[in-house]
Amino acid sequence: MNSGNHVMLLGDLITWYYENLAGIKNAPGSVAFKKILMAPDFEIQDLDSVTASYMTPYGKVSSAWKKTLENFEWTVEIPANASAEMHLPDGTVKNVGSGTYTFK
Repeated sequence: MNSGNHVMLLGDLITWYYENLAGIKNAPGSVAFKKILMAPDFEIQDLDSVTASYMTPYGKVSSAWKKTLENFEWTVEIPANASAEMHLPDGTVKNVGSGTYTFK
């Protein structure tokens, strides 16, 4: 095959990375990331950090988390005029507005 269409090769993988590893998803019922669902899969074996960002119509959403045996830290950035539902590793859910947040 001599196609320049690399999306067919990596498209699903890239979506999986943003949505599952970084946790950046458009919330159900939301349009254009007005409400963001942040729910990374923190339990993937042998993965100790993820950093990703995604440009939405409202601005950049970013998610960066790292874990060790003793510590966990997750920093997120929510763009102006957007909000997010944050699913933390301990099972709690926090609703936040635009800004930068760090959870430990």
